Amino acid sequence: MILLEVKKLRRMRMGLLIFAIMAAEILMSVARILGKASGIGFVELLTMVGMVQALLSPIFVSLVATRLVEIEHEGNGWQVAGIAGIPRGKLCTTKAILTGIITTVIVAIEFAAIIGIGFLRLGSVDFEATYWLGYAVCLMVVNVSLGLLHVILAAYVDNQLVNLGVGVLGAFVAVFSLLLPGVVVRFIPWGYYAVSMHATFTPTGPEYIMPNYFWIIGFCVVSMAVFGMGVYKLNRMER
Repeated sequence: MILLEVKKLRRMRMGLLIFAIMAAEILMSVARILGKASGIGFVELLTMVGMVQALLSPIFVSLVATRLVEIEHEGNGWQVAGIAGIPRGKLCTTKAILTGIITTVIVAIEFAAIIGIGFLRLGSVDFEATYWLGYAVCLMVVNVSLGLLHVILAAYVDNQLVNLGVGVLGAFVAVFSLLLPGVVVRFIPWGYYAVSMHATFTPTGPEYIMPNYFWIIGFCVVSMAVFGMGVYKLNRMER
């Protein structure tokens, strides 16, 4: 099933678009250190990465999920899959897994590139692997969780502009959430880009912080529960 979805994705020529977004996230993250790098350290770089991810990741996740599901709406894929004995729920689960794989791999590549450029431009003075790895993993979890919600939304709504619109709106909400109190952002799906931050600006300058992983895990569990209920209803609709 996964290989079949990959072939569909290749026919949609998504590779170039995925590469473009990945390149944009990397370049926007390291833009300041590519110029004058003096006075900038890894902790400040991590805050810049967080802001860029909050801006672009919601759009990227919604775009991948939308494109994966859109082909089923346009080409009667749901009916064809049903005739082949593949329930809608199972097809959605496959698409959600592929969305998670794509977003996770892209985050890994981005962080490898950003850290590599950081070492070249900044040295390794204040590099803290624990915080960088922790943020990368949290970002992967948030992207996968949102991917579940976008896939199920795309399956229920024929007009995929709605799903993309939600992603764009989510990007603005995610950036705005960086300025909101933690008690507020925990109740906003896109607020978890702020919750997962491992560095922030303080009156004395940027510094590393350790988020509460309990909330991020909880968001993932809630997303899985919502996705599971959506899949269950999709399967019942076919009966």
